[in-house]
Amino acid sequence: MGLAAALMLTAIACTSEEPQAEKPSGMEKKTITFTFGDTFQTKAMTRAAITSLSLTDLWMFDYVGDELQQTIHQSNTDEGFGAISASMGYGTHTLYFVASRGTTPTTDTSAKTITWAKPSDTYWATASITVAPSSSVSQAVTLGRVATRLQITVTDEVPANAAVFTVTPSQWYYGINYTTGAGVGLQANYPRPVTIPANYIGTSGELMISFFGFVPSADWQTDITATLTASDESVLGQVTLEDVPLKRNITTSYSGGILGTAKAFTLTADDTWGEDDVHTW
Repeated sequence: MGLAAALMLTAIACTSEEPQAEKPSGMEKKTITFTFGDTFQTKAMTRAAITSLSLTDLWMFDYVGDELQQTIHQSNTDEGFGAISASMGYGTHTLYFVASRGTTPTTDTSAKTITWAKPSDTYWATASITVAPSSSVSQAVTLGRVATRLQITVTDEVPANAAVFTVTPSQWYYGINYTTGAGVGLQANYPRPVTIPANYIGTSGELMISFFGFVPSADWQTDITATLTASDESVLGQVTLEDVPLKRNITTSYSGGILGTAKAFTLTADDTWGEDDVHTW
């Protein structure tokens, strides 16, 4: 063999590589199932199953560092609602969970928010999990209520021409930051009218409006105007409540007459829904 041919064979031998076995697909991931049955904290030291709370939507937001890896959303019409199975890469993940029965949810992952046209009972949690080959394939999640609720009861006898009871907060939060549970989606002076059913006419102390919202922090206050109007839209009575206190997992309740002069309100409390914040005017 000539010298040139020998050198060529040597070069080929030096640059050749042994075939490399391909890494099996999915070896860096593991499927984890998150369950929520009997884990929702509804009052101090109590729990309830997801099915007993009539929730309609469930979300999981999966982050590695600041990067969103995946968003999983379930509706209560989906098969298996209440258990989320996610394929997750090895490493440490920060997870955010939200469950609600608010209407018309809008999710914005850039702003990290969910807002609702009509907020309702809503629960939230965050968790950190390190996914590894030895990780359990099942994880239980406990959510806590982040919604607040306002109840207003009219103690007057409802007149025959009463048609609509409207509550108008000076400020109200219609969504949450899903990484903190804090209220977002602030709207000002947005009326919440309720048509008065005919069977409430002539009753006393039974006409009540109740609605949900969120708070930007543990303690928050807003002004509330309640208005009773007739079918011809004339005002039958109105009262303005100043500095109404609102908190997560607390029902703030006011009651009083609306057809006469508003009275000063006093504060009491009971243990429903945490500790209710009860007032009269």
